[in-house]
Amino acid sequence: MEYELVSGTAKELPVFTADSDQVAVLKQWDQSKAAFALMDANNIEILIPYQDIKTVKNTDMNSLIDQYDNQVFKLYDELTGIPTNTVRDQPVKGRYFAFADQDGIGAAYWSVNYTAANSSSIASYLTINWLPLHEIGHGYEAPASDMYIIDSFNNIYGTLYQSQFNSNFTTGSWIFGTSKDSIVQSVVDSVLTKKQSWADLGYRERLVLWMNLAYNLEGTDAFKYFNIDHRTNAVAGKTVNQIGKDWISVYAQHYQLNVTPFFATMGVSVDDVTALNSLNYPAVAMLTQVVPDDQLTTVMQKLGWDQDFLKSKVALITNEQLAQTGLTSHIILNLSNADKLIGSSIKLMNGTQTIATIPVTSNTVDLGTLANGIYTLTTDNPNVKLTDQYLYIKEDATVNEAVASSSQILPSIASLFTDDTYQKLADTATVELTNNARSMLDDLLNETIKNANEQLLERAAGLIDQWEFNGYGGSLR
Repeated sequence: MEYELVSGTAKELPVFTADSDQVAVLKQWDQSKAAFALMDANNIEILIPYQDIKTVKNTDMNSLIDQYDNQVFKLYDELTGIPTNTVRDQPVKGRYFAFADQDGIGAAYWSVNYTAANSSSIASYLTINWLPLHEIGHGYEAPASDMYIIDSFNNIYGTLYQSQFNSNFTTGSWIFGTSKDSIVQSVVDSVLTKKQSWADLGYRERLVLWMNLAYNLEGTDAFKYFNIDHRTNAVAGKTVNQIGKDWISVYAQHYQLNVTPFFATMGVSVDDVTALNSLNYPAVAMLTQVVPDDQLTTVMQKLGWDQDFLKSKVALITNEQLAQTGLTSHIILNLSNADKLIGSSIKLMNGTQTIATIPVTSNTVDLGTLANGIYTLTTDNPNVKLTDQYLYIKEDATVNEAVASSSQILPSIASLFTDDTYQKLADTATVELTNNARSMLDDLLNETIKNANEQLLERAAGLIDQWEFNGYGGSLR
């Protein structure tokens, strides 16, 4: 912070730094009774009104500065994959400024220029508590148009801080409040029982679901990967506001896992190419989706999850992890519209691995006894599909499935034609639409599906060229 005295006189601003003598600075402030003092750390400056001088006298300011610089911002920056300011006069990134704003909104707020407490006092920033952890986290948020992330995504940072630095995390965390069991059960009730969408969930419930992704397989590595990949893609000029798609890509690229069904459970849809590419990898499920309720406690103990406070029955698990429990279930499919599939086979897949191939001879298909987990259901008939693509095996059950017509053609390419004969160009087809479809195809991993779509895309492009050549391209340019 810089200030300039334009005219007259002013009292010198007392400044607390990492190497200042707190007693001397307090003596100066006591004598001058200046309206404000300043805590000047490497990563944050806090303007302290004189009314907080008693709080400052009872606060180890050197320790507070150390906590902000070497705990809060160091961790937040590590999780984001960016450097941390280590000196005050040569910052490598922006520095936060916090002050008391008694005319502010809420308990506190964050903006691109500063963060503030809605009070005449800044005492809430003179300890490392949830309020500054939450507000500082806003500055690290990623943009999103497919999910409302305000006041939940930023809390990933605060939760990971509390888990690492709060000795009373198990009893004093914000994510679980006073009862972990009630918050976790609320996620089960809201998401799995009531089928509520992301927009209908509470802030704590959303945070629990974010933590499934940010803290899962290898500590916080997934969150680091997300932030680094997100920034790399933004610099490259790619679209980075589809946060569901971005997370799916992180797990596919770095872990070779499919988290698309996790987002589907939350009512978050993704584009067809992302969904198709995900099928190349084993899917993951919440523990409670693939383990009988009466065995959850035993399984969590066997997995060692009972020793990890951030783990719960709604945490994500892979089939490989679950295999060590030895759980199996007998599954029967009850098919509607089965006549479309009779004579073909259903394949039970774990990524690209075929677990079982079962001929369909009637509307009842016995899959036999299988290891509990989540699997993908496909058919060897490219013209039909099962409407519920993911099969969750939790206990012995008869599962209702519907057989529907299927197409390997992406909607963005099919829409270029008038019908599914793909012979006549739609009036709405444009060069821009074909270019957009081509960019999607470039990312498609399945070569068979890719080739089928490329052939139709070339046909559409050729028809558009003919229209333009013959002078009918006014609406196609």
